[in-house]
Amino acid sequence: MIGLGDKTHPRRKYKRLPIIVLCEISAPETGKILGKGCVMNFSRGGMSIVTPANLAWDSSVDIAVDKLDQKEFIAAKVANFRPVMDGFYSYGLEFEGLNSLQRIRMERIFRKLFRKLLP
Repeated sequence: MIGLGDKTHPRRKYKRLPIIVLCEISAPETGKILGKGCVMNFSRGGMSIVTPANLAWDSSVDIAVDKLDQKEFIAAKVANFRPVMDGFYSYGLEFEGLNSLQRIRMERIFRKLFRKLLP
């Protein structure tokens, strides 16, 4: 069950929006698909995903989020990771190359998607 109470760690710069939606992870240099996963939460600064893909710390990735109706990938960098269960990892991704207005726009898009996914 997902709780909507904000349990954002005090060191976090932005609040998180819990959301579960599929995504595709690719390498920015080649466009090669590295794997599929699930976005678990989103903030203006980045997102958390769970995937069986093996991503290196500090590597750049492109994320295509299902149902976002986006024309481009979201560029991000792997900021942290941990195993969550056999063969699956949780990755904290930081957005790359977004200014404050673009971050706010992304937050609005994810909030709209969140509302759309609710029954």
